[in-house]
Amino acid sequence: MWVARDLGYRGGRRTGLALTDEIHLADHSSMMNVNQLQRATVGPLSSERTAQVIWQILNAIKQPVFLWNVFPLHPHAGEDGMTNRAHTKPEAAACKFLLEWLIEKLCPSRAFQVFTEAYPALAK
Repeated sequence: MWVARDLGYRGGRRTGLALTDEIHLADHSSMMNVNQLQRATVGPLSSERTAQVIWQILNAIKQPVFLWNVFPLHPHAGEDGMTNRAHTKPEAAACKFLLEWLIEKLCPSRAFQVFTEAYPALAK
């Protein structure tokens, strides 16, 4: 299980999936052995730098990894949905139970935070 911070406007905001942009929907489908995931948007495909790096690693290791965000929504600045901001402590606290529930149900052999600021409780 890999845990990142929150959804970005070029990736998870458009796909609903942690660390996954539209370019990597097929990779996500393949890794999880599910039917092809469909885009929810129209127009040109959107790519995200973090997703490119993550999926380069995932495609190299060829092991299924459950991806999640501490704050599984897209925090943005003001009314502009095409911006990114870090989630707040209260936002993370409101979603903490989801991460704890997932860890309990999935029983991952390991849980890693993708960025040091993702979730301090995972840092050991």
